[in-house]
Amino acid sequence: MDYRQIILDSLPHSFMEDTVKLLYRVYRASYLETINHFPPSVARTKVGYERWAMMERDWPLLAKRHRLSVVEQPNANGGWYHVEVGNTDLVLTHSKVNNPDKMVPKAIFRDTLATGNQPDFFPHLLPTPIPIAAQPRLYVMLLHGPVREHRDTPLFAHLVVPNADCTEYLARLDLFRHCYQVATELAGAKLEIIKPSARPVIKKLPKEEGGVE
Repeated sequence: MDYRQIILDSLPHSFMEDTVKLLYRVYRASYLETINHFPPSVARTKVGYERWAMMERDWPLLAKRHRLSVVEQPNANGGWYHVEVGNTDLVLTHSKVNNPDKMVPKAIFRDTLATGNQPDFFPHLLPTPIPIAAQPRLYVMLLHGPVREHRDTPLFAHLVVPNADCTEYLARLDLFRHCYQVATELAGAKLEIIKPSARPVIKKLPKEEGGVE
């Protein structure tokens, strides 16, 4: 199963580019919001929540502009909500992690969404076709995380497909690589991707070449 190709065929390229732009905007805005209202030691503990709240607010608006569905779903205990973005083929959520290869924390809602992420659940592989309304969608996670020294800047943005019990990733699409021109312009520097599973390395260029000091 070529999960990566399913993502490419199912999501508009413009949505992926706009998601990269949104991450840069949200990381900057959440950082400024916290350092302007809290002492540095406190702001560091608040910025993650502020970033999450902005993504929960703004990513659905972006998705709707690209004609994707948006659903606010309660977690298993009903005390917390998360956004699910998708279409007839995919359902996406977002999560912050420190490393793009790190597994997200266990959660019942993620395990539930990922139950269809195994070959036996895909209708064209079954001897008896499943009605369209009952066909499971591929669960995809948007993983992102900050540059450690500059928490106002995203270090990576990957779309990953977890296995059915969310213990490993079956496929990934590096959005900074896939949307290289947009990511490079936003970084104000040359963005060099060493390999798919590695962290991007940002190289600052001389100012006259369009870089930053």
